[in-house]
Amino acid sequence: YLKLRRDKVDEELFERIHEVLLNFRYWMDMEGSDAMCFWSENHSLMFYYAAMEAGKMYPNEFFKRAKMDGKELYLFGKTRILQWIKDVKEYGFEEFQSSVYLCVTFAVMLNIIDFAEDELSKSMRDICDNMMIQLAMQTFDSIQVSPMGRVYRNILYPFTQGTQSILAMLLKDAPVSYGEGW
Repeated sequence: YLKLRRDKVDEELFERIHEVLLNFRYWMDMEGSDAMCFWSENHSLMFYYAAMEAGKMYPNEFFKRAKMDGKELYLFGKTRILQWIKDVKEYGFEEFQSSVYLCVTFAVMLNIIDFAEDELSKSMRDICDNMMIQLAMQTFDSIQVSPMGRVYRNILYPFTQGTQSILAMLLKDAPVSYGEGW
């Protein structure tokens, strides 16, 4: 969607995107049985934001699986994002300091900061700032070293963690592995 905002796409591709967005399953209680991970901290935020943006893109169209029009889908996504923000402010991150998922959550947060309305953008900016402060506090010698809410084996080699890409943007001497492309 963000690319569609900036660039023109050919009509055939635009129609396919339109079809996919109107028939996408934006949450687990919506029609469909496709196996997608909805429930985790980062996945839920991605689905909420996708619903909000799709609803904004097509406010007067009907989203078949959601059984909502675009205005309703937008409010569904926005309401869920606001609840997500409230939960993180109250309880902290579920996947705290996760070297893999912090990057995914960070990327969605940046999109909300850049493209959502001011109120939502400001709230998400505060959460994002807090995330970066926590990351900085758990960094030693330019490498993240901390307990993590959800991890994979690559934490055995801390310089290969996904969060190292974020640290490399902030610290000129931070080692980084580009294996995941962040």
